[in-house]
Amino acid sequence: MKKIFAVIVIALFLSACGGTKPPVNTGSAAQPVDCTPDWFMTPPKDNNYLYAAQEAKSPSLQTAVNIAQQNGLAAIATQIQTEVSNNAKSFTEQAGLAEDPQLTQFFSTANSSIANEVLVGAKPDKIEKCREGNVNTVYVLMKMPTGEMKMKLLEKMKAEQAMMAKFKSNGAFDKLEKEVEAYKASKS
Repeated sequence: MKKIFAVIVIALFLSACGGTKPPVNTGSAAQPVDCTPDWFMTPPKDNNYLYAAQEAKSPSLQTAVNIAQQNGLAAIATQIQTEVSNNAKSFTEQAGLAEDPQLTQFFSTANSSIANEVLVGAKPDKIEKCREGNVNTVYVLMKMPTGEMKMKLLEKMKAEQAMMAKFKSNGAFDKLEKEVEAYKASKS
């Protein structure tokens, strides 16, 4: 009887030391959370504003916000350079001055300085955050009024009297000036 009792005790001891079976994956494991806002994939379109949607990931929430906002500013600067270049091309074609090297230089200079100066009006329109594990994902929608950009272009053109005379003679300047006045009226 002692032998049977000893075998049972040893069997119980060994089974207790065996631990538990590893969990079986039933396919119901937590999937990554998609917290991408709708506006991120399709930013708003508005003739009075430029928008840029950006995201950034970082363990630090503030770092993620800063990176997303800086990337948004860079995206807006790219849009400004494109828009100013397109406006310059349109105005030079309307004026019949597409071959004027002085005019080309003027718009190249205006393009660069406007992109550098006008971002002061850019600001976050929407910010959403999502945390998964120890990583913060921040989505930022940056917004900048286009009227600021047009005002800067107008200021640059007024500073260049020779260019002003050429633009005034064909009406392209008047069109830009009206757009700036409409922008100023909408702000007040």
